[in-house]
Amino acid sequence: MTDDRSSLALEALADRALEVLVTHNEAVSCDDLACALGVSSAHAWEIANMLQSRGYAIVDESDRTAAVSDAMTAGKQAPRFRIATQPMSSLAEYGSVPIAFTVTSVLDVQPIENGLGGWRLTERQLDVPYEKDYDQPEPPTRWARHGDLANWTMLAAHTEEGEERVGGAVVAHRTPGVYMLEGRDDLAVLWDIRVQPGVRGHGIGHLLFEAAATTARQWQCRLLKIETQNINVAACRFYAREGCQLRGIHPGAYADFPDEIQLLWYLEL
Repeated sequence: MTDDRSSLALEALADRALEVLVTHNEAVSCDDLACALGVSSAHAWEIANMLQSRGYAIVDESDRTAAVSDAMTAGKQAPRFRIATQPMSSLAEYGSVPIAFTVTSVLDVQPIENGLGGWRLTERQLDVPYEKDYDQPEPPTRWARHGDLANWTMLAAHTEEGEERVGGAVVAHRTPGVYMLEGRDDLAVLWDIRVQPGVRGHGIGHLLFEAAATTARQWQCRLLKIETQNINVAACRFYAREGCQLRGIHPGAYADFPDEIQLLWYLEL
């Protein structure tokens, strides 16, 4: 494995480790990470060091009791969220959650043996980061132009103790105007998924993705299809972590964004 791939793999494991941190109401040790991620203790230490450099606390087993006591004394608990379906008529409210993000790196895509040997994806840091907003130029309120939304489902994430909207996802199915559906009844598309910037990294995306997959299964679909681009490295890591397979790489797919490469992910249901 190349250093670039090793780095990507370590980053992906670190992202998974964040879910362990936010779903535990107690201090997390390297042993916890090793067990939850299925990696060696040495590998868990690498991940722990990476997380600590980001400001997350990893405790030794000997410190667990004191750390748990401190957390309970302070009344700290991991944030909890609930997922519910909403009517597609509430697209304006859905769009109130921003989907914009800062592009700090991209995945350079190179064919191996003209594609016969697969593709090589290498992360490259940008000298000049920039903002990407998928709602420009098409906000959610304009999605109906793609066809009848009767077979679409909207999922909304809210804080468990309040009504604050913190994220959402939309799943499309059996809509002739949506080419991503390929005219198949056994395929659903994760049309959109978004989380409020202030609570990203707290496991909300995972909850929404699980709910989207459950929705597709209820439609008797065999596959859930997801589109992203090489400029959205975090999304690529997320879908890989959720068990999706990268099966489509299409340079030149976007006339308006010639530098972006379409990446199609599939989850077998």
